Amino acid sequence: MIDDIRRIQSVWIITLVLFPVYFIVILAGLDAYVISPINSGHYLHRIGKSRCIFGIELITHALNAIGIYWGRFFRFNSWDFITQPDAILTIGVEELLGKQPLVIMTITFVILWGLYWLMKRVTLGFMNKNITSQSNPHIPKAG
Repeated sequence: MIDDIRRIQSVWIITLVLFPVYFIVILAGLDAYVISPINSGHYLHRIGKSRCIFGIELITHALNAIGIYWGRFFRFNSWDFITQPDAILTIGVEELLGKQPLVIMTITFVILWGLYWLMKRVTLGFMNKNITSQSNPHIPKAG
């Protein structure tokens, strides 16, 4: 985005085109992050493990906070678990227990959990609205 802003000279193009495009892409990525645990929760509920849903969501956020830290600070990628498992075990695990990494990962976890909580409400509300409008003949359908 920064490169695009430097390249584009028009403030209007940046404001009315560039920012909305990046906002939509970031929002879509965040919603994809939210939909996956929602689907996992539906599956756990269906098999009778509803009490595990909250714990699984917390574990998901914690693992993502670790992954974000490793990706930002050590430049690890997902394929490094296959190509460099020794580096992940030595560098990654050693650094997890330091004071600064724990603070950064805790802040990341809180941000992920907060955004997840908010977007989960929005996503489920949107899904329930669409289901309700499709099943209720008194609510006009869009289109």
